Amino acid sequence: MIRRKRLVRRGAQDAPVRVRYAEPPLWSGAASLKASLHSGHVWRIPDDLEFAQGLKAVPLALSEALHAAAFLPLALTNDKVPRPMIVMAAVPDMPSPLIVDGRLSGRYLPMILRFYPFLPLRDPQEPALVVAGDMGGVHLLQGQAGAAWMPVFDDTGQLAPDAADRVQGLAQWQAGRDAALAAARGLAQAGVLCPARGLADDWQTVDPALLAALPPERVAAMHDSGARAGR
Repeated sequence: MIRRKRLVRRGAQDAPVRVRYAEPPLWSGAASLKASLHSGHVWRIPDDLEFAQGLKAVPLALSEALHAAAFLPLALTNDKVPRPMIVMAAVPDMPSPLIVDGRLSGRYLPMILRFYPFLPLRDPQEPALVVAGDMGGVHLLQGQAGAAWMPVFDDTGQLAPDAADRVQGLAQWQAGRDAALAAARGLAQAGVLCPARGLADDWQTVDPALLAALPPERVAAMHDSGARAGR
C-alpha cells in the first residue's frame, strides 16, 4: 500500500532550477491524496468556474506568461519570496470580476484552474510535490463512480488513468511555476521591482526605467535565466 504519490516530471534533465518554496494552497480544503485514505474517492471535471469565484489571484507558470499577459493583469507579491501571479480581483474582499455566473469573462483561463480539483502541494517533510485535491469542494468526494465521475485510485492503489493524466499535467505546470519563481527572484535581486499601479499595496511589478538602466551584461544574464520573460 502506498503512502503517497509524487508528481513525476518528464524530461527531468531539462527542468529549470527548482525553488524550494511551499506556496499557500489556493483552497483551504487542499489535502494530499493517499490510496490508504482515499481509495473510494471519485472526482469530476467542473462544468463552470464557481470553484474559483473567491480567488484573488492564481499562480503563474512562466510557460503561460505571454498568453496570460495578453488578457489578464500580472503582478508579483511583495513577500520575502516574490511570486508572479495572475490577478483575478484587484480590489481586496471582493469576488473576482473575471468570473461571472460561473464563466470566465476574459479570453484566457489560467492554467492552474484547468487541473481542478487536483493541485500541487509541497510535502512538509521533504521538498517533493505530492498529489493533492480540494477536499472542501464538490468535485472530489467519497462515493461510487457514476456518470461523469471517475475514480482517483484504481484497485491496485495506483492513480486511475484519467487522474494520472491530470496529475502529469500538473507536474509539467509545476516546472513552469518553478521557472516563474526563479525569474521573479532574479528580478528582485536586480532591484527593478516597484509598486504596481492600480493594484493593492501588496502587489509589485517591474519598473521599465530601472530595467533599462541595468548594465547590458546584467540584462543578458536575466534573459538567460528567464527573468526577462517573467517581467
